[in-house]
Amino acid sequence: MEPATDYDVVVIGGSIAGGATALQLLRRRPETRVLVVEHHEHLGRRVGESTVELSTYFLTRTLGLTKYLNETQVVKQGFRFWFMNERADCFSSCTEMGGRYHSRVGSFQLDREAVDAEVLRRCVERGAEVWRPARVKRVDLEDGGTQTVMLRTDVGERAVTCRWVVDATGRNALLARRRGGVTPLEEHPTGAVWARFRGTVDFDGHELLDEHPALRKNFFGTRHTATNHVIGDGWWCWLIPLKNGDTSVGVVWDERFYAPPTADADGTRLTREGQLRATLDTHPVGRRLLRDAVMVEDDVELRRNLPFFCDRAAGDGFAAVGDAAGFIDPFYSMGLDALAIVSSSAVGVMAAALDGEDVAARLEKHNAMVGDSYRNWYEAIYQDKYACMGDFELMRVAFLNDISLYYFGIVMPPYRAGDAALRDGMFHTPPSRPFFWFIRGVNRRLADMALDRRRRGTFGRRNHGRRNLVGGFAFDAGLGRASVKVLWLMLKLELGEGWRTWFRRPARPTRPGVVRGGEADAGGAAVAA
Repeated sequence: MEPATDYDVVVIGGSIAGGATALQLLRRRPETRVLVVEHHEHLGRRVGESTVELSTYFLTRTLGLTKYLNETQVVKQGFRFWFMNERADCFSSCTEMGGRYHSRVGSFQLDREAVDAEVLRRCVERGAEVWRPARVKRVDLEDGGTQTVMLRTDVGERAVTCRWVVDATGRNALLARRRGGVTPLEEHPTGAVWARFRGTVDFDGHELLDEHPALRKNFFGTRHTATNHVIGDGWWCWLIPLKNGDTSVGVVWDERFYAPPTADADGTRLTREGQLRATLDTHPVGRRLLRDAVMVEDDVELRRNLPFFCDRAAGDGFAAVGDAAGFIDPFYSMGLDALAIVSSSAVGVMAAALDGEDVAARLEKHNAMVGDSYRNWYEAIYQDKYACMGDFELMRVAFLNDISLYYFGIVMPPYRAGDAALRDGMFHTPPSRPFFWFIRGVNRRLADMALDRRRRGTFGRRNHGRRNLVGGFAFDAGLGRASVKVLWLMLKLELGEGWRTWFRRPARPTRPGVVRGGEADAGGAAVAA
């Protein structure tokens, strides 16, 4: 008989990663004794407000938040991208890529502070205890035994015991960092600065459409509630509208291709807000977006070295969920997708262990799935993606390829087969491997051509005055047609220019620096011919 413990599960972190894991456990095993430990008295505002289709399934079908989200959050209308070059001198002269109609598979723009609080409220409603503010001083893990968590609360220090500890501490990755199990992904040196603004331009308002009548033509959807992406050379910016009228604005860059300015023309050091604005001022859409906007006070953050991997997602007594299990890149808003997959699998392992099963095989399978999912998703989607960032022709192919196969291989299974499909991970099961090889192969070739275009001075040549409005994605034959279109576009690119890199692939830059025309500024690495 196992020794008595204070709780079955102690969850460290009360935001959506911890709350969603606790809620799934309590729905699956109502008798589970769960303690959620949250450092802050009140959950604050967080980045990562945009969901995509898999995380929407998780929030609505798995967690049961459909009614809540429809009543309190913004219904999202897909992705939209805005490209520019030196010929694009105003909003409507930039090249636009996105849906012509409203989205057919739902998703949301989330005010994370509100959603996190709602999930945590539902945990309490189902019987969980929540201690806050409470700081974790120490965690003593015993493989297969009793775990001890030392906490500091407003009434002093206290040790609690449990069978399982869930690390939902986000990028702090408490357990992995304490054992030295966090590895930065140095080959993908990205950083981000983000804030929230009030008074940004309304993409669907009369003011903007009267200024640029061309935006009205052959368009039947909604631009403002999409996740609009302002795309620059080696960087991109998200624009996410929130229900309270704020807009989340964040710039993400690859340091091998772009670095935000640190000083203005007079040499005055820029604040974080200044760096964000200075980047967007180089783009007509970004410049118009923030022309009359005011940043929410004390709501700007900057972070470098975004991606990292963890050595293990779980052991016999602990599990990491959300960003505590690893993070890759915010492009395509996949963070909540990873949470859905890792949390659902971890809940299955913990529930089985609490029911008395030997979970050694389950743990091995879980760790393999999480490790493969993160690595394969990075290699298929994000590796060298920022080499293409800023070129409409190349990003159009990447977008069609990434999204159509994401729908087919990642999103469709849970909608058809239920929650069990979440535990298959991303490109982990044998049937998904051909899709992994195809997506990775296309994106690697696009990166080769992007680097060659940079060398030849043709990068971004079609970023002016084009409208690429598509019908959208759904679980139908359109996914196959999108893949056929990718093959056709790739054939044209390969025969038109790709042959230049068939036998000599351009070298990838390996050090930070702004890459231009085969030369590097500020100590950056040159891109070879």
